Amino acid sequence: MRSLLWMAGLADVWRELHPTERDFTFYSNPHDSFCSRIDHIFMHAQQLPLVRRITIPSSPWSDHDPLVLLLALFGLERRPFHWRINDSLLTTLTTYQQIEFFLRTYFTENSGSVSSAVPLWEAHKATVRGHVIQLAAVRKREWEHRLLELHSLLASADARWKSSPSAAHKRSRDALAAELDLLASWEAERALRWTKHKFYSCANKPGPMLTRKLNSVGKPYKPIRL
Repeated sequence: MRSLLWMAGLADVWRELHPTERDFTFYSNPHDSFCSRIDHIFMHAQQLPLVRRITIPSSPWSDHDPLVLLLALFGLERRPFHWRINDSLLTTLTTYQQIEFFLRTYFTENSGSVSSAVPLWEAHKATVRGHVIQLAAVRKREWEHRLLELHSLLASADARWKSSPSAAHKRSRDALAAELDLLASWEAERALRWTKHKFYSCANKPGPMLTRKLNSVGKPYKPIRL
């Protein structure tokens, strides 16, 4: 395989950055052991300076561990951010009750402070938005902290399991993997909800999404002028 990579001008990114380290990406359940590093990321050798880091984190749901590649890309423009409420906050009872209490308190304390209900109603939007952003930020920090903690614990458990295979080490590793799987599944569910909302709200309306779809067809089309 090395000769084929050399002929194609490609490089095994993980091996280039870890020339002496030994690690695996595939666990064989029938043999109950780690077999090989059969998962790779290949890049053109001239693009290797763009690589900042490549790791093999533990996978809680598959017998193949992924490879995570960090690249330094320049000249990319960030898209403008449009805030939308995280609807998963409303599905958590404690968070829902906090938002409800905040709204009741706001209207109780500010009723009668202005001559019309219109500015009171308009002002509450910005006020409750700031409160929801604060709640979402706290929840995100807690989720990210626990996610990083589980990844670290799972990596340590995997290292112990690889160096000294035993039933006890495997049970400890599987318990951490199950919790991490649950946490990652929640994040995947949230991403699917956002995707569903995006496609539903855009649908067949004229906009960037429809433009990208038309451009991907590859057929010339004439814009409709009204």
